[in-house]
Amino acid sequence: MSKIGKACLLISGLFILASGVTRLAMGMWHDSLYVSLGIALVFLVLAVAKDHQTYLEFLTMRTTKHGMNMGVLILIVVVFLISINFIAAKNDKKLDWTSEGLNSLSEQSVKAAKAVSEDLKVILLSAKEQRDQDSLRAQMQQLVNMYSNQNSKISFVPYNARQRPELAQKYGFTSGEFGIFVEYKGKQVRVDQPTEEELTKALIKSSRNTKKSVYFTLGHGEPSIADSSADGLSQIKQELDTVYEVKELKLIETQKIPEDAAMIAIIGPTQQLLPTEMDLLRTYGKNGGHILVAADPGKNHNIAQLTKTFGVEFKNNYILDPRAAIPGMGNVAAIGTTFSQSSEMTRGFPTGSVAIFELASALSKAPDASKDIELDDVVRTDGVPLSTNQLSERPQASGRGPFTLVMAAKGKLPEASREFSAAFFGDSDFVANKLLNTNNNRDLFLNAISFLSEDEDLIAIRPKSPKGTTFFATSVELNLLAAFFVIFLPVLMFGSGGFIWWRRKSA
Repeated sequence: MSKIGKACLLISGLFILASGVTRLAMGMWHDSLYVSLGIALVFLVLAVAKDHQTYLEFLTMRTTKHGMNMGVLILIVVVFLISINFIAAKNDKKLDWTSEGLNSLSEQSVKAAKAVSEDLKVILLSAKEQRDQDSLRAQMQQLVNMYSNQNSKISFVPYNARQRPELAQKYGFTSGEFGIFVEYKGKQVRVDQPTEEELTKALIKSSRNTKKSVYFTLGHGEPSIADSSADGLSQIKQELDTVYEVKELKLIETQKIPEDAAMIAIIGPTQQLLPTEMDLLRTYGKNGGHILVAADPGKNHNIAQLTKTFGVEFKNNYILDPRAAIPGMGNVAAIGTTFSQSSEMTRGFPTGSVAIFELASALSKAPDASKDIELDDVVRTDGVPLSTNQLSERPQASGRGPFTLVMAAKGKLPEASREFSAAFFGDSDFVANKLLNTNNNRDLFLNAISFLSEDEDLIAIRPKSPKGTTFFATSVELNLLAAFFVIFLPVLMFGSGGFIWWRRKSA
């Protein structure tokens, strides 16, 4: 290669290097960089033209051909790997092996994501230190990616609140280490925590312009929706507040059903409903109303008269399952193991789902139920539980399962103008704060609310919270595990190592 050719190659390389350094220093591309690249190209062409014979000889050498073949093979492998990574990035799929489904969206979250019809932004404003910001940003990015995989209109936009004070002011982020907001159709909803459950609630809330009213009756010993004790209903109110206006109703005072009532819920009465209240509820049913009743056996209520109107007989007995003991109370719980696949309330429940009821009564079709009423056994026990008419240390069994614990009814009452819908539960404790988050209790009740208020898009299995993995073992099993790790495994490793050493020494 001639000196002139070497000089031209050197100059060309220097101009290319200068262009790259300038681009990095400016942080942007400028049109003047084309001049530098043009000069580099001119000197490169001059170098090739001056020593073209040398280059031809080099390309025809045997070693060059073998090297080029290897280079082409390496290039093909690199292009293949890049293509695989590109396809994987565009089609992000995960296998979720966690029992709670933590690495995939719940059915309700998928529905909420697919319901987004316009661009939706999940905005993160962080005032943390840089390292903590990066950690939170990565966590939120991973979470939002699961939603954007369902709907490309959902995007994640992180900001440093210290650098963008105007955004902090716009979204009302005045205190705390971070703020998460969903912006959709000009509406802003704050996300309390960076979790799937809270983000799904925000998506649902941002997509609804109005809230339906759900009324819980009072005046008959029912627990209050403001009560945060173990027997209260404050947690269910918190769940419903996302998309409903949750209110309390004293029929004895109002003497009418509110016109905005999407449904009426009667949870855990311990005193009798007055005849005038019964008439109001029956008239509400005739006019196409939606009613949910969850009552306990052994209480001084007359709820059986109301359920009979809608074709359901409240047995007022006790379903006892020997497998379900409550500390301090004994076997007073019932386990719902069979869920109706025809009911919208439980159709999506996976195999193996259970619901826990405390001191529950069986339900059945009333002997004189109208043929215009369609009934469905929503939740049933298996054949293990027994029924008894009176609780005692040694209760006398009056029947054996399976028993129906939850029933749904719809149809027309006599002289009705419209179809009603109703759900009946043989227990109210399952929705109290103490049992709401047990197994599928929460999903069962919230799906019943969504079904009765005609919000089918909210009927789903809701996001789950992570749970610790618990290991159960008897004393014998623990001793066997200890013997395996303390005695058998070390002896096996020592023996195999000695055998290998002896074979190598004898070889």
